Amino acid sequence: MNPVLQEIKQDKAVKLKAYKDKFEMSLNDWMQYHHSEIVMDQCFYMGVKTLKNPMDLWVYQEIIYSVKPDVILEIGSMHGGSTLYFANLLDSIGRGQVISVDIQRDYYQIEHERVIEITGDSASPEVVNKVYDLCKDKTVFIIHDGEHSKVQVLKDLRAYADLVSLNSYFIVEDTTSEFLTKNELYEGPFEAVEEFLRESSDFIVDNTRERYLLTYAMNGFLKRIQVNNKTAETPACVMNKSVVSGNDLAPYLAVRYRMIVLSNYVKSNMNRLDYESQEILCDLGLNMYTLFKDVLDLSFGSISLQGNTAIYGSGAFCEVLVSTLNRYQDIFLTAIVEKNEAKHGSTMLGLPVISINDLERYEIRNILIASLAHGREIAKRLEYLRKEKNIRVIQLPLQLLSIMNPNIEYADELLNTYPIIASEMMSQEQLCVIIRMLGKVLIDNVDGDIVELGCNSGSTSLFIRRMLDHYQSDKKYHVYDSFEGLPDHTDYDVPQSGIQRFKGECYTTRDIFIQKFNEAGLVLPEINEGWFKDIPDEKYPDKISFAFFDGDFYSSIIDSFEKVYHKLSSNAIVCIHDYRNRNLPGARKACDDFLHDKPETVFEIDGIGYMVKI
Repeated sequence: MNPVLQEIKQDKAVKLKAYKDKFEMSLNDWMQYHHSEIVMDQCFYMGVKTLKNPMDLWVYQEIIYSVKPDVILEIGSMHGGSTLYFANLLDSIGRGQVISVDIQRDYYQIEHERVIEITGDSASPEVVNKVYDLCKDKTVFIIHDGEHSKVQVLKDLRAYADLVSLNSYFIVEDTTSEFLTKNELYEGPFEAVEEFLRESSDFIVDNTRERYLLTYAMNGFLKRIQVNNKTAETPACVMNKSVVSGNDLAPYLAVRYRMIVLSNYVKSNMNRLDYESQEILCDLGLNMYTLFKDVLDLSFGSISLQGNTAIYGSGAFCEVLVSTLNRYQDIFLTAIVEKNEAKHGSTMLGLPVISINDLERYEIRNILIASLAHGREIAKRLEYLRKEKNIRVIQLPLQLLSIMNPNIEYADELLNTYPIIASEMMSQEQLCVIIRMLGKVLIDNVDGDIVELGCNSGSTSLFIRRMLDHYQSDKKYHVYDSFEGLPDHTDYDVPQSGIQRFKGECYTTRDIFIQKFNEAGLVLPEINEGWFKDIPDEKYPDKISFAFFDGDFYSSIIDSFEKVYHKLSSNAIVCIHDYRNRNLPGARKACDDFLHDKPETVFEIDGIGYMVKI
C-alpha cells in the first residue's frame, strides 16, 4: 500500500477509536465530565464565563421566544455570561429587561442596556420589594441559579413564585446536585422543589423541557398553570376543563395513527422479523395505548401525577390506563375507585377497589376518570373533592376516549382491500390519516356535508366515497377542481431547494375522474368544475363536517379556506395535503396565514395537516 495512504488510514483508525470512546460515555459520565472539567472553566458566551449546561441554554431560548417575557429575573449571575445571553435574546425579540440578582459582584463583568443589577440577598425583604416594584404588571420569567441549599432555594421559590405569569416558568437549576456530589444525604434544589410543589398547586413540572436528557434543571422546569384561580389554557387531561376542544386530541391521534400503520406492517411482515424485533414491534404496534402518558407529557406540558393516583371506573379503558401507567416509576397507582359497592374490598389488576369515602385513608392526590359515557358527569360530581380535599380530578378528553371506537378500524380494512399506489402525491400512510379522520366525523355524527377541493383524477375520492357508503351516510359529497392542472404559483410556492412545479402540471380531465368511479361501481359525487375562488358560494354546502384541501399552491389553499371555513360545523375536521411538503411550501404558509387570528391550530400527521373546528 502507498505509505501516505497507509498513514492516513492509521490516523483515521486512531481518531475513530477516540470518538468511539466518547460515544460510549453514559449520561452520568457525560454529566460528571461536564461538571468537573468543562462548566467551571471552559464554557463561555461572547467571551464571558457561563456556568450553564449548553442544552439548557437552548431550551431557555425556546421558552423565552414562546413566553416573550417583559422581565427575565435571574437569581444568581456569577460572571454574567448567562445574563448577557438573556439580554441578547431579548434584543432579538425587541423587548424586555433582565433583572440580575446576586449577593456579590466580585466576578461579574458585563454591561448591557437591558440589564438591571440588584446586589444583595435574594430572600431579603429589601431585594424582594425592589424586584416586585420592577415587575409590576409585567410578564415575568424566572431562572434560579443562586445559593443551592434547600433552605435558600425554598425561600426564593416562596418569595418570587407569585411574580411568574400564567404559562411562564420558574426554572430551578442544579437539581442534579445529589447525583453530581454523590451525597445521598445532601438536601438542595431538588428537595426544595419537591416541598414547594406540595405547598402550591399553581405550578407543574414540565418534563417536555427535559427532552434532551442532559439538563441541570432536572425536575426544575416549573410551569405556572394557575393564577388567582384562573387556569392556563391547557387540555382537560391536565387542567380539568369542563369543555374540551377538538384540538386537544391532536398529539394522541398522531401517535395512534402511526401505531396503526406500524401495527399493520408488523402483522403482515411478522415472519421476516427476528424474535426480539417481533417483541418490540408488537409492543409498539399492537398496543395502541402504550405511549399514552408520553403523549400527554410531551405534547400537553406534563400531566404531573405527583403523589398517589387512583383511577375512577373499572371498565375496559381502566385496564389500558393501569397497564400503561404502571411502566412509569414516577406515577404511583394506588387504587381503583368504583361506585358499585359490590366491588369494594376486592382487587383488580393488582389494585384495591375502593369507594369515594376511602380516598383519605389511601392519601389519594389525583383521580383519573376512565369513563367514556359519563366522564363529564362524574367530573362534576367529584368537583367537591378538589375544593374540600385538594384532590385533583382529571377528566381525560372525551375525544381521546371516543377515538377508541373500533368502528373506525374499517379504514384499515379499506386500505387492505383496495389497492393504492403510493406516489409522491399521496402515500398510504397519508391516505390512512385522511379516511380515519373522515371516519371520526361520521361516527361522531358531526353536522354537515363532505367537500374535497382538489380532487384531480379521483384516487383519494374513491376512498372517501367508500367510507361514506360503508357507514351508509346520507351526507352529500362534493368535489371541486379546475381540471386544468395547477394554477400560477406565488413567491410563497418557490422551494428553497427541490422540484419547482408550474402552471398546468398535474393536469387531468373530468372524464378521467368519472371513468374511475364508473369502473369502481361507485356513485359519483357532485362535481364542480372551476378554480375554487370562481365557483359560486351557493355551490358549496351550507354546513360542512369534513373538508380535504389538495390545492398544492398557496393561493389555492387560501381560496379553499375562504370558501369553507365559515361553513364548518363545530368539531368539523379539515385535512390539508402537502402540509409538510418542502417542495410545496406555500400550502403550510397558507394555513399559517389564514389561521393566525383564528382559535384553531393545524397539527400534522405523516405530512397531512389537519385542524378541528372550535
